[in-house]
Amino acid sequence: MASEAAPFRCGDHVLHRPSGEEWLVAYCEGDDLAGTGWPDGRARTADCDLVRRATDEEHLAAVAEWFRHDDRPSGDTRRPVIARLYPEAVAACLARDQQR
Repeated sequence: MASEAAPFRCGDHVLHRPSGEEWLVAYCEGDDLAGTGWPDGRARTADCDLVRRATDEEHLAAVAEWFRHDDRPSGDTRRPVIARLYPEAVAACLARDQQR
């Protein structure tokens, strides 16, 4: 059985209704969404509304941002999940960086 596509992806902006905050999405997997802030926040997708969907270019840039810097705090588990969920975007970002 094919799984449904996640309602949000890395780079999208959502309104997290319980907090009233706008979050930049790090990843969305099933019913779980992770924001990009620190400490890393998690939410249920049912608690979030799309504010602005990232363009494909914005999505690639948002994914790339997770792999351009090695200064992520210890214990941040989002990078491996992003790599697993968006492998094509990670590969495109790495290839683009190598061309520069």
